[in-house]
This record gives sequence, structure tokens and C-alpha cells, in this order.
Amino acid sequence: MKILIVCLFTILFSHNYHVSNTLIHQNTEVNTLEITIKIFSEDLNHLRENLKTHSQETNYEFDTNEYIQKNFKLTVNKKLVKLVPLGREVENELVYCYYEVHEVINIQTLEIENTILFDLFEDQINMIDIELPKFKKRILLEHNHSKETVQ
Repeated sequence: MKILIVCLFTILFSHNYHVSNTLIHQNTEVNTLEITIKIFSEDLNHLRENLKTHSQETNYEFDTNEYIQKNFKLTVNKKLVKLVPLGREVENELVYCYYEVHEVINIQTLEIENTILFDLFEDQINMIDIELPKFKKRILLEHNHSKETVQ
């Protein structure tokens, strides 16, 4: 009976889709890009376990920030920019990761490459909402289309 309840609970409360959401907002008052990346905590846990299993290190420690820095690249006006981590928080089943890019003025082009969780889920979709003074746009990135440039 306990096994049946656990199985039923898992089916009801697990999500069947794999999506992350990123907000890129330009703050013109302080010349920064403010970036918030939301990922399901369950997906990060799966990733952590998968990477730990395949790691050659005996004391492997998953670092969310390191993973995001490796899988989320932002190029402003054809120059790769550094993401400065501001922190993260967990709320319900979501992990919010906060970043900032300094000294951003007069954006002509913005190239986003987001391969977060592509190494784990074939159906992963990374949705990006861009809020610049010139325009607002939403893009969807997936395995066969992991990079896009907006102008």
C-alpha cells in the first residue's frame, strides 16, 4: 500500500515538461543587465545526480553557478560579457538564480546561447524574455536551436 501511495504521489506531483525561463532586463539607470534564471528544482536534482554518477571525482560537488556559467552565454554588441552572480533562492519547486552584467550601454545586438539542461533532457526548452528600452521579445531555444541574436 505504501508503495502505491508513493508511486501515485510521484505521478501527480512530477512535471512532464522540461522548461527553464530566463528574464533579461536592461536597467538603464545603472547601465546593467539584470538576469533571472528559473529552473525546476527537481530538474536540477536530476542533473546533480546524473553528473555525480558520471564524474570521475570521488568527492564530486555540484555547483549551480558553475553549471549556469558554462551553459548560458550572453554576447552584447559582439562582445562576450561576464555574468556576475548575485545569489539564488528556492521558492516552492523553482530555483531562482540571479546575475548581473555591468557597464551595458546602447545595446545594438544581443546574442543568447542557452544550453541549460540540454545534456539531460531531449525535450528541454529554454524560454527567454528580453526587456530592453527598444523592445520586448520572447525567444525559445531548444536542442536544434540553442542560440539566437536579437537586434
